[in-house]
Amino acid sequence: MRFVLVGMFALSLLKGCDVKQLRPEEVSAAFQKELRPYFLNAQAVAIPEQHTILGVTCIEGAGPALRAEAKTVLDSNEDLKSLQLSNALGPLVGNNVYRYAAVGFDTGIVALDVDTWQTVDLDPWEGYDAAYRTVCGLQPRTDVSSAVETGPALWLGHFTVTLAKPINGRRQIPLIDSLGLYESTEFQTHRAAELKVREQMIREDLTAHNMEAITIHLDSVERVTVPANMLPH
Repeated sequence: MRFVLVGMFALSLLKGCDVKQLRPEEVSAAFQKELRPYFLNAQAVAIPEQHTILGVTCIEGAGPALRAEAKTVLDSNEDLKSLQLSNALGPLVGNNVYRYAAVGFDTGIVALDVDTWQTVDLDPWEGYDAAYRTVCGLQPRTDVSSAVETGPALWLGHFTVTLAKPINGRRQIPLIDSLGLYESTEFQTHRAAELKVREQMIREDLTAHNMEAITIHLDSVERVTVPANMLPH
């Protein structure tokens, strides 16, 4: 499914037919479908008054590596280029203009300006964190000032998955998954077992989305600091 049905616009205009207006929920559903191969729990919402389509990843404690990954996802998505034509023709048939396609983390947002095809980093605004956690079904944050630099940390694996069948012309896709909560020394002991379990879980998740993985390659591991009040006692 194309992200925006440009062919529908063009064909309908040429035939002089009434063009179906795209409702915000249709736009958000299409964007969510685009994000799910990369961020399996992503939720999307269209915000017409801000000319924005926002997809929240529902990942906690995202670092620079994850935000860089989001830029790659946005920059390389050919279907998003359909928005340029949609924005030009949309107002003629009563559709909203969506200038920004954004990927949100709890630590900030990466937004693609569809007109200039440039990505920018945006800091969370007041109320964003609460909205993010509500949409994702996460527990409210009670104290973020007690994050610790040492002690247990969340370990994230960055993987490249080679698919049996390409999606949007791409046979390889990036994925991020948790490798558990460990002290640094403990993680080295449990790393191999965690990778084996996560690889199986990734395969099962992809199968549930009608995708088959041929290979799953670990590219890097990221350590994410966890607030002290969220650590198990």
